[in-house]
Amino acid sequence: MQLSLEQKRNMRHYAYVSGFRNVAWLTGYIEEIKENCLYISQNGYRNTAVLVFFDDKTKPRGIKQGSAVSIICRVLGQKQGLNRLPILKVLGYERPKLLNMPPASAYQIALKHNAQSSQVIPSEDVKTLNPKLNPNSNVVHLAGLVEACVPLPSQKNPGLIVLIKQHKESDQSIPVRLYGGLARAYRTRLKRGMPIMIEGSARMRAEEAVGQDGEKTITLVPFIQTSDIRVPQRGSEFLFIPPWAYQFMIETSESDELKHIIQTMRDEGVNKEGADTDGSLLTEAGDDQQGIDLSKRSLSESGLVSFDDL
Repeated sequence: MQLSLEQKRNMRHYAYVSGFRNVAWLTGYIEEIKENCLYISQNGYRNTAVLVFFDDKTKPRGIKQGSAVSIICRVLGQKQGLNRLPILKVLGYERPKLLNMPPASAYQIALKHNAQSSQVIPSEDVKTLNPKLNPNSNVVHLAGLVEACVPLPSQKNPGLIVLIKQHKESDQSIPVRLYGGLARAYRTRLKRGMPIMIEGSARMRAEEAVGQDGEKTITLVPFIQTSDIRVPQRGSEFLFIPPWAYQFMIETSESDELKHIIQTMRDEGVNKEGADTDGSLLTEAGDDQQGIDLSKRSLSESGLVSFDDL
């Protein structure tokens, strides 16, 4: 899938999966391009460059290492053993907006002498720019139902992993991390099947593993982090509620009264928005399955992430 200019102007064309908000916007500099993935840096340091995957239709063309670029992505959830990973998959590319870039970058990009490389800035030059990009340079929106909540015990920074369900299949739920004092409060408040909306950012974290030979290895693993969880708004963050989602909420609800309300809404066909929505613009579970398989292979071959160490 490659977004057209018209589709980029309307979020309903790309920012939803099964009726739930699902989109990531990234702006930065291309750190490296591999066979089916790339790394986009926002501060010039390779170990924090965000990993993004593409297929034949979304393969970068005219974009080189060091290019300043904005990327629209879809977030996929992948299960690997007992671990869950969020995978970013390219939907389209754009030239960066000035509001998302440091002011100095506009001069350095535009005033390159070689017109053929006017969009390219070497990695060493990126470090000299203001590393504090606009907060809008890394934004992830995800809405869905709570699949599960898993605590992250840590003496320094305890946290919580929330699995967001956007598909009937549980293996495709997307993990989101929350740290700090709010993590404990949300752990007691969030319930399985509850509709939620998060606004976060895509990041990479280092994990240390000790092999059988006793040697330590460090791998970089993608994750999505948020600082808050909101009640979703119907019509913008939920376009409609699919039948399986109604059923999941009924099965997981602890309140008989709430079960009755949800069942009544389902039976009365309250989700008229869904009936009026062009289904061709909304991705269902099967559409991204190829991307998940691609991501499994690519992550293990990327040189940064090894699934054997997760």
